[in-house]
Amino acid sequence: MSVWRSIRGVVAALAAGAVLAACGGGGGSDQASGQGGDTFKLLAVLSVSGANSQTGGIPSRQALEAGIEILNKQGGIKGKQIQMDVVDMASDPTKGVANVQSYLADHDKPDAVFGGQYSAESLPLAPILTQAELLQMSSSITPSLDNPQKFPYAFQQSIPIATIIDVLATHLAGQGYKTVGYAAGDDESGHSAVDAFTKVAASKGLTVVPGFVPPGSVDATATLERIRASNPDVLVLNGVGPAAATLLKSRTNLGWTIPTVGEGTAFAANDLGKISSPADWNNVTVQTPNWQVAGSNILSVPAFKTFLDTYKAKNQITIGMGGLVCIYENLIAIKAAAEAAPTTGGADLAKAMESFGPTPIPASISSLWIGPGGLGASAQHHSNQAWGTGDFTFVPAQALQDGMASVRT
Repeated sequence: MSVWRSIRGVVAALAAGAVLAACGGGGGSDQASGQGGDTFKLLAVLSVSGANSQTGGIPSRQALEAGIEILNKQGGIKGKQIQMDVVDMASDPTKGVANVQSYLADHDKPDAVFGGQYSAESLPLAPILTQAELLQMSSSITPSLDNPQKFPYAFQQSIPIATIIDVLATHLAGQGYKTVGYAAGDDESGHSAVDAFTKVAASKGLTVVPGFVPPGSVDATATLERIRASNPDVLVLNGVGPAAATLLKSRTNLGWTIPTVGEGTAFAANDLGKISSPADWNNVTVQTPNWQVAGSNILSVPAFKTFLDTYKAKNQITIGMGGLVCIYENLIAIKAAAEAAPTTGGADLAKAMESFGPTPIPASISSLWIGPGGLGASAQHHSNQAWGTGDFTFVPAQALQDGMASVRT
């Protein structure tokens, strides 16, 4: 009996979850074509319901749909049209894992998986997808997932947390700050970010005072008051969607105008104009990847205009462009791996991903890639190591235009 049949037999007994079929995918009892069929089957696991849906799962699904439209017009992947099924993470990792288990029990094996937008989603999925020997791409940044020995099929096509925190800590130290308050979610993503930042900050002479906000909280006042009691010089915020809005509004309610910086890709993914008001932006700047800053060189490539036009043709842009581009590039990375691998088996796709390294983009995707750098993975790192310290800009908190910051410091 094959490994896949064994896995399907085990998960068939587990609780069923809601499955949303998209992009022509078959739901219910329909059998996906999967590996070896006449389509390339992509499984996307996204929170298309619940608290993270409007600022996370739904725009991410739309970014994948736009990317699939672009690729299918150019021949798809390995000459096969891409078909996507979406499983709802439901903004709840426990429900999401159950939903994925149900899907795997009822469908043929997909060729690849976009498995989780955030760290709190992607990490719980990794053991299941590893057992199933499925390539797992995600836009999370947790160091826990960058573990080729434990999760040989899991890759993060996003900005490495090490680069984000190094840029941020260097910036704060350069401003003359000594004590940094840091507010984040009380979950895997938040704790990973704080732990990683604390280590780097110490090497730059910074002391970190952390505070954690329970997931789903609508008031972070108590957490911010505890941080404020230590009299920090600057406040760092880490949060996406409702969590970011709560942090900003709670700071305003406290009348706290301390210099504040939104950290990296997580906070920058918010369009602050849609989740908060200018009253919440007093003395707030955002560490922003350059693919979200209007006029950046990285956005001058034709691939960006193609993606932007395709996305806007069917959708309104409601989050930061960096989040959308990151999701799109996960899909392009899957194409690169499939075009380089002899089969779409998980082991072959993973080996192909490891072979790219932080080198020039493979010819198979050069016209599709926005950047920066290369695909960036290796046998030692399954996260993109191609990002550099010059790939960020610190911008004032602002409403975004087409998902991009137009006002610079």
